[in-house]
Amino acid sequence: MYSYLMTRNLPERYPTVFSVSEGKMHNSITGKTFPTTTSDTSDAAAAAALRVLGETVEEDLFFLTQEAAGHRCVAFICCFPSGFDPAQKLGLGLAAIHEPVPSYEKIGPSMERFFGKLEVGKPVCRLNVSFVQCAS
Repeated sequence: MYSYLMTRNLPERYPTVFSVSEGKMHNSITGKTFPTTTSDTSDAAAAAALRVLGETVEEDLFFLTQEAAGHRCVAFICCFPSGFDPAQKLGLGLAAIHEPVPSYEKIGPSMERFFGKLEVGKPVCRLNVSFVQCAS
């Protein structure tokens, strides 16, 4: 995901802001330059890559892994949670993550199928909308 965002998505979507040259992605607004790939698989390198993504993209990113019991959240960058603490979701499966969502049990199986059918190299954007009632 990191390499895709840094080498393709951001430079193609926002060519006046992001450019790639010699294995580095440059942000013309912040003046920062980051590597376009990560080969180090250590926890420290993964955390550093997440920090770079958090500084570079405005979207919240939740990373899931597929296991026998379903999909589980293994990492995230979430700057704009809507009514939940993202840190409490780390390590949980989809059903546990969505436990407070009314009637989630009705759509839970279709969500597992949706995530199970995703293919490497074919990104999908999913949009969530929250409505919050404000006191007058």
